[in-house]
Amino acid sequence: MRELGARLPHDVLLLHIHVDDTQHLACFVLRNGPDGVRVEDGARRIPLAEVARATGGSASATEIRLHRLTSHSPDELRALLTWLGDRFLGPVLDATGSHGLTRIAVTAVDLSWVPWHAVPLPATGIPLGRTWEVIQIPNAEFLARALRSADPPLRKAAFVACDPSRTLRRHIDECRRGFAALSGPERLVLTDSSRPVTRDAVTRLLAEADLFHFAGHSVLDADRPDRSGLILSDGLLTLSDLERACAGGRAPSVVFLSSCESAAADPRLADAPSLSTAFLGAGGRVAIGSLWEVPDGVAARTARAFYENLPGRTPVEALSTARTHLPENHWPAFTLNGWSSGRPPSA
Repeated sequence: MRELGARLPHDVLLLHIHVDDTQHLACFVLRNGPDGVRVEDGARRIPLAEVARATGGSASATEIRLHRLTSHSPDELRALLTWLGDRFLGPVLDATGSHGLTRIAVTAVDLSWVPWHAVPLPATGIPLGRTWEVIQIPNAEFLARALRSADPPLRKAAFVACDPSRTLRRHIDECRRGFAALSGPERLVLTDSSRPVTRDAVTRLLAEADLFHFAGHSVLDADRPDRSGLILSDGLLTLSDLERACAGGRAPSVVFLSSCESAAADPRLADAPSLSTAFLGAGGRVAIGSLWEVPDGVAARTARAFYENLPGRTPVEALSTARTHLPENHWPAFTLNGWSSGRPPSA
């Protein structure tokens, strides 16, 4: 951990949130400061059974089952995130201190489905993501690899839209207008308005693009991950298809999946991949998606604002700005997984 900490920028705090051997939610804190690397216990441990009950799950002597958070009940969502702030993250940050901090990186393999950027601090009620840039990291191994290199330039940007049901026309049009605001990268556009968007065509684009945007429908099947994927004209581009398409570390550097539940994963499984994080295991650096179903207009405005703010900024900065226009109950939905070095990703 100290070797990893030595590579962290001084303005970054890494929170390694995990379930320990005694079935407690715990946190290690890592920071590289002027006096060297600090690795310390976050001074907070909560029985996982208590976490399960607070997040609408259940617990027994033999099994603990957690439920994903959603926006279907805004009051319940707010209460759950407040509980995590009051009982867990607030005390951790109080014990650690935040002087000179601009970014918080969270690795939470066992609770990757929690929108940590939306957890409010007890003293102010302000979500973490409105005070600091918050990045969710798939795991420590990914972060170690990402810290060894800068963000690569974005030379080619691909926009793919597929809507077989013809219910997302306004969504796609607004996303595309935002995408057109990108300056610098060569833009590649593939939509089903004039011809089918096939799995082969999308696979070829994935191998070529540095930035990949998908606007359309996706499916999450927690019980059958092989049935989760992006819906295209000729069928489903599954999680396995995505991983094969990006084999050899040739995943796009930045991925934005503007489709429902594209960042959601099975809360019953540690380190379960989502559609968006599948790209990170294949060499991608940043993956943006939604944790639950979001109204088309909200999703489209988020994507458009992201691209309008991306030139000259990092993806996390652009998404933080884009979120400011979202309704409160949907503000937590869009999450960024991965790592950005802090250098603007332009060609």
